[in-house]
Amino acid sequence: SYSYLFVYVCRFEIIGKIFYGYKVFGMSRIKSLVIENYRSIEHIQFSFEDLVAFVGPNNSGKTNILRAINWFLTPYAKLDQEDFFNKEKVISVTAVITDLTQEQINLLAQSLHVKVEDFLISGNIVVRRTYKFGSNASILQLDVSGDDAGNADFVSIERGNDFFGEIPKILPSVLYFPAFWSGIFQTGNDGTSLTELLKIVLELVGVVVDSNFADKNDVVAVVRNQEKAHLVEEQINKILSSFFHVELIKLKLVLPTGGQKRIRVCFTENGEVRRISACGQGLIRLVQISVLSYLSNIKFIGNNSTGVVLLIDEPELSLHPQMIEALSHSFVKLIGNDKCAFQIAMVTHSPVMVRNEKIFDNICILSKCNNRTKIRHRNCLLIKRTANESQIDVTTNLENLSYALFSQVAVVVEGATERIVIGKIIEHVLGIQDKICVVVANGCENVLGVVNLLRDKGIKSIAIVDLEFLQKTLFNVYNGYGVFVDSVNKFKKANNMDSKNLNAAEMSNFALTCDVKVLQPFFEEINKDGIWAWRVGDIEHAFFGAEGKNKVKNMRRFTESISSENFLEEIEKTGGSGQEVKAFCKWVSSSVE
Repeated sequence: SYSYLFVYVCRFEIIGKIFYGYKVFGMSRIKSLVIENYRSIEHIQFSFEDLVAFVGPNNSGKTNILRAINWFLTPYAKLDQEDFFNKEKVISVTAVITDLTQEQINLLAQSLHVKVEDFLISGNIVVRRTYKFGSNASILQLDVSGDDAGNADFVSIERGNDFFGEIPKILPSVLYFPAFWSGIFQTGNDGTSLTELLKIVLELVGVVVDSNFADKNDVVAVVRNQEKAHLVEEQINKILSSFFHVELIKLKLVLPTGGQKRIRVCFTENGEVRRISACGQGLIRLVQISVLSYLSNIKFIGNNSTGVVLLIDEPELSLHPQMIEALSHSFVKLIGNDKCAFQIAMVTHSPVMVRNEKIFDNICILSKCNNRTKIRHRNCLLIKRTANESQIDVTTNLENLSYALFSQVAVVVEGATERIVIGKIIEHVLGIQDKICVVVANGCENVLGVVNLLRDKGIKSIAIVDLEFLQKTLFNVYNGYGVFVDSVNKFKKANNMDSKNLNAAEMSNFALTCDVKVLQPFFEEINKDGIWAWRVGDIEHAFFGAEGKNKVKNMRRFTESISSENFLEEIEKTGGSGQEVKAFCKWVSSSVE
């Protein structure tokens, strides 16, 4: 039985920006999160290590996750009635906080007047923020649960608002960049402004600053170390100019004159000063990238650095693909900086962003079912194989990712013939091209590896292979494999064949003579696991018959007949197997149900 420390906050009415009002005494991090009853989210749970990239169709609830995390970490952020999935229940965000320093634990214990160590589980503390619809009061409770599900009786210790500021000191800070981020004055749910971001960068390199965002003038007041502010400006502009390849536009920190101490954040183009509010979305995004790139390069000062959660919604918006790739590398570099505990949660629709190996390894694919945001279930084939570099490259190429990430089902095939034929079947015969896509594995040896890679990311995937591929011993995990092997061996013996495995033509002849009923249990087993093998040998024999290898002629004929109401009869006329194609179409359709 474990004890948990829960912090319940029913409503925050706190004025001021708490996260920017104190120095964080360590590098606390979020280990995992549970979000309940927020917008389209009834209940989801996920791990949060260094980085997580949420991917999925539009309106699947990706942005809602970022908003929920931002609300959890931003005390002054408020909720409205449309933020409830069910108004009869409380909105709840629960986080496991890890990497707490002893200093943080001691400060929290002094504030709570309790022994915090009693609530630590392997050095972690669980913090929960809740909000009840219609509540006006700010209530803070220290609740102790007797089990990890939080179902035991609670012992509550209530605290007043004057106590509120202590709990966030064990939480990381948050930077939130919504989609269509304007870069100018923003607060609470609206996100982090460019000025706020620059203020944090300046502080991290030792520039002592104060700030005032209330007048929306994008100013930062430098208290000490102005010369370092010059260096920050210079380095950020070097990165910015590398994107343009010429120094057309520069970020300008207009240093104070006379007795003033305020730095104005603006741009200069050919010597002409331009306010942030007068600039386009693309330029502001590029400056944001430049600042984040700079952030990933600097060495942080001091003995303790701030834990920071970076929430960014569609960072690729308004950016050229080359810029998106540069940004993805900056993100990876940022979380790899061992001097600062950065964590990144992003929403993206960009295959250019996701193809980065580190980001691809940490994608979380969402879908919507019955108006509820769900994290797609991950499962692999019974055949367990470690993906090689070739299969990883195939899976993460732009064409494959562009379709696989946003489809309900990915059909993984060997090569170009399968891609063309099956693509046309999906579109013209089944009419489910909006739900299913074709991924080319560039060789039969890659098919199952690509399927497992996609399934491991939560992308439902099925494989289509030729009959000869089933001779591999890796299929012995399926019931009926022994019967299949015995049948092949009998065929080889009857035809005086000494080769270990039959080739494609020989397997097609085997298919004509074997007892299909005897092999049916084996085929049904692999079908259930998401693998289709052509019982007539290969796709050419299924659609084009014995003359299937005359690809140019038969592909033209196939393209002409695909829209025909008598499509299956047309296949039979050309020597193909209408029965095999019909069974295949039924199997593919069932994969999206």
